[in-house]
Amino acid sequence: MPSWVTEVKVVGIHRRMTGLPTGASHASCARLQFGSHNQRGMTPSLVTLIAVRCAVTQGYRNRVENSTECIAAIRTGDVDSLNRILERNPVLVQSKVDGQRTLLHVATDWPGHFPNVRASVSVLVSRGADVNAAFVGHHSERPLHWAASSDDVDALDALLDHGADIEAPGGVIGGGTPLADAVAFRQWRAARRLVERGARTVLWQAAALGLNRRVEECFTRNPPPPPEEITNAFWCACHGGQLPAFPTLPYQCGACRRVKMGSRKTL
Repeated sequence: MPSWVTEVKVVGIHRRMTGLPTGASHASCARLQFGSHNQRGMTPSLVTLIAVRCAVTQGYRNRVENSTECIAAIRTGDVDSLNRILERNPVLVQSKVDGQRTLLHVATDWPGHFPNVRASVSVLVSRGADVNAAFVGHHSERPLHWAASSDDVDALDALLDHGADIEAPGGVIGGGTPLADAVAFRQWRAARRLVERGARTVLWQAAALGLNRRVEECFTRNPPPPPEEITNAFWCACHGGQLPAFPTLPYQCGACRRVKMGSRKTL
């Protein structure tokens, strides 16, 4: 293939990708972007490499710009704009906008409670977003973890309504569930909503939430909770202001007669 044919084809592709004037001729685009490879000593393969690199760079810039627009639309509750952006760039809905978060993570990110969050979640899911997609980083939290950590009941309900796993692991609190995050961060509305919607509790979570029956059930099991677990539950009951929910059963184990936490003691 003659060298000028290669150059015309490559530069024509590059022109469409980078938005050069559509009325410009292939030759003028070639001179504008690369000059003549005969004059510069550029081979067709080098021209191709430059064009591809420019196209990839421009594509990355476009994705960044569109991701920024998506994030702004989600945070302001502009569902119409969100729909338009995703119609133009459907791949965004399944991508990690910053290499770590999905758009559903954006919708549930701190401080949460964004306007029209239910509608935003519905739009994203309808366009293929994975409600159980994990964060990429030092933990693998799902959007439901983030909704729980933000005490955002609207977002939490929207995710669960679209099939989010209420027992998903990967939380920053011991690799645990969304409920573990909600209890640890004192997000009580979200924690209680998760329980209402079927979340399982362990002893420390039940104690923090004042769920007497669940606490008592933990002590009817064989074997009973070890002292370390009881001590942790005692502190979680304090954490949640739920000491009345902590029954006399743990005292039978002698675990709460002297409990140390750092340099402090409780008698």
